[in-house]
Amino acid sequence: MRRVSGNRINLDTPHLAEPALFARDEGSANDFEGDVWRREYVVVDLETTGLGADSQMTEIGAVRLKNGEIVDTFTTLVNPQMQIPPQITALTGITDLMVADAPHPDEAIRQFLHFAQLESSILIAHNASFDCGFLTRAATAANVEWPCPSVVDTLALARALLPRPLVSNHRLGTLMRHFKISNDCAHRALADATATAQVFAGLVAELRKLGGTDFADLKELPCFDNISRSRTDRL
Repeated sequence: MRRVSGNRINLDTPHLAEPALFARDEGSANDFEGDVWRREYVVVDLETTGLGADSQMTEIGAVRLKNGEIVDTFTTLVNPQMQIPPQITALTGITDLMVADAPHPDEAIRQFLHFAQLESSILIAHNASFDCGFLTRAATAANVEWPCPSVVDTLALARALLPRPLVSNHRLGTLMRHFKISNDCAHRALADATATAQVFAGLVAELRKLGGTDFADLKELPCFDNISRSRTDRL
């Protein structure tokens, strides 16, 4: 497990139309009480042995967003208790040798939940039902209570704010190209979680272009959900 604390990364990038969005608004607290960036988010991405219900996690990566900045990160390899298929190793670069001494899934989910503090944070993921399906199943297997956080799905958010033909599809890589986001370690969990955080920042800028400024506007969109422990069938 690797965690980096206190390393703030501002999400403002030159190509985005409203760079002021990515820092705390000026003025009194009442001026921005409902602003999206007043909330604390944890953006998560998983690497897994496959897509099916019998697949297991091989890596968890997450970043914490506060006031529009990445303020903390978390990453751990996970021993999936099974062999990683060759095609998955070719995609992610994660090998059986790399995960041989990695935490058991039970320990990995405990580490992630300790970092995420989802009782007070909003969870963000791209195609969130996939990641939350694996996470809730891991929590159940570890006999750990899943906190049932509010969840923002950047896939659904992109579909709402960037309809075709503005983008050809809503895959993470396509959205990264749209927002001119680079990722030298695609298909590694922490790198993809960081990219998802940057995509979320770009989508919030799009929301502001449409007149949305606060968390209530975000909650009106179909990207907002609450995924319970029982919804592991959404893999």
